[in-house]
Amino acid sequence: MRINLRGISFDISFPLIAALSVVLIADKSLTAFCAVINAVLHELGHIITLYKFGCTVKTVKLSLFDINIKKNYCPLSLNREIAVALSGAAANILCFALFGIIHFFISAELLRLLSVSALVLACFNLLPVESLDGGRALSFLMMKRISPDLISKILTVVSALILLPMTALGLILLLKSKYNFTLLFTSCYLTGIILLKKKSDYDILR
Repeated sequence: MRINLRGISFDISFPLIAALSVVLIADKSLTAFCAVINAVLHELGHIITLYKFGCTVKTVKLSLFDINIKKNYCPLSLNREIAVALSGAAANILCFALFGIIHFFISAELLRLLSVSALVLACFNLLPVESLDGGRALSFLMMKRISPDLISKILTVVSALILLPMTALGLILLLKSKYNFTLLFTSCYLTGIILLKKKSDYDILR
C-alpha cells in the first residue's frame, strides 16, 4: 500500500499491515498500541532531523523486517549522520519524559504505558547492533578512523556479542516462565534481519 503525504511516499507492505492488525486486535492491554504510537514518533524524529539539516525525504518504506527512510540527494557530514541515526531514540526519550510528566499530574494507565514503551524503544534502538540505530551511529563514528571493510567486521562481532547472550537469556526466560518469549523473539528477529542483509549484500557483490 502506498500513501503520499506532504510529498513523502509511504510504502507499507501487506505482511506488516496484516501482522499489526492481528497484534492490535489481540492485544487487550494497549501495550502494542502504545508501541506503534512510539514507533511512529521514533520515525518522525528521524524525518524532522533530516529536514532540520536541509534534506528532504523521498520515501519511507515499512516492511515486516525493516523501516527504510530514503532521502533525496543531500550529503551530510559524519556528525550529522550520527545525529540523524540517534534522533529517533532522542524523540522517544523526550516522549518518555513528556508522557511521564503528564502521568504524574493525570494518573492514567495509557500515559504510563506510553512513557514506558517510549523508554524501552529508545534503549532497544540504541543497542550497537548492525540493524539498529545504535549500530548505524557506531558505524558512522568509526568511519572517521577505520576503513569500511573493517567497520563491517567489527559491527558483525559486536552484534554477535550482544545477540548471542540475548538469545540465551531469552531461551532461559521462556523455559522458566513457559510463556514469555518476547526477548527470544526479538533476538531471533534482529539476527534474521542481519542475515538477510548479509545475503542481500552477498548477492549484489556476486
